[in-house]
Amino acid sequence: MKPTLTFLTLFLTSLLSASLLGGCRHEEEELFIADKIPLNVEDSLAIMDLYDALKLNINLTEPWTLRHPDLWKGVSFDYDEASGKRFISGIDIYVKGNLADSIPPSLGNLSHLRYLRIEGLNCSKNFTIPKEIFNCPLVALKLSNEPLLKVSHKGFWDDYNDIKGISGKIPDEIYNVRNTLKVLEITHTNITQLSVRIPELQNLEVCRLDYNKLNGCVPPDLRLLNCRADVSFNYYDSYQWQTLELGGNMPIITCNYISNFVPDEILEKYFDIIRAEIYPQCNSHLMSYLEYWDWNRKHGSNGS
Repeated sequence: MKPTLTFLTLFLTSLLSASLLGGCRHEEEELFIADKIPLNVEDSLAIMDLYDALKLNINLTEPWTLRHPDLWKGVSFDYDEASGKRFISGIDIYVKGNLADSIPPSLGNLSHLRYLRIEGLNCSKNFTIPKEIFNCPLVALKLSNEPLLKVSHKGFWDDYNDIKGISGKIPDEIYNVRNTLKVLEITHTNITQLSVRIPELQNLEVCRLDYNKLNGCVPPDLRLLNCRADVSFNYYDSYQWQTLELGGNMPIITCNYISNFVPDEILEKYFDIIRAEIYPQCNSHLMSYLEYWDWNRKHGSNGS
């Protein structure tokens, strides 16, 4: 090989090596600088509580340590220039295969938390949603237990909630986020009761409360929301049909056990809407009555 060519080859090789090493150093420096931005103390304590409560060490390839918060999968941050610290702004975790304990109340100390998604919970016990999380400026809240949908003789979604986890009532403190919350999705849980304050969440754009154990009468004020609340696949057994006269957004009530009959004057005006919302239901008596009423209407037996 000629000396000139040898020198040129060595020169180009050294340039390429320097470029690659420079790129690696640059990435390392960025991570180092990011890690040097301190995390707010209360956020540090709260996120470690969550890490322990959900037993995230079981299925995370990279364990969470306070030295390297940028490696926390599913956690995002805000940087506050005034304090020179970082604050947790989002938590997005699917907990799969863990026997978690609960959602820790200390999450309520996350003063910048806008997005909270914890799904796939499989817990050692039932627990209520901690009211403290509504101290956060939440824009989106998504919670669920691990869904295990099975066919059952009781109903075609009946056994999915054998998993322990979120249960009880949605706390009335949800009213605290009335000015910020846009997405509310609490599904596949054991909750049995909604907060009476939910209809006051006028900024909601999405309200999913399906696949739970909500029971009794569908709350009539859900129609006051600016979006249609989805309460399908629950255990509601009645609906206040007269509220159809009041307008608003009728909630989605498909696949419940609604069985209270509908007054004729309401059926005359809203038959098609009611039939569309009722079908299918696990209680066939109301569907049979609607079919009977429609047959009589078509054959003139209702005086029409």
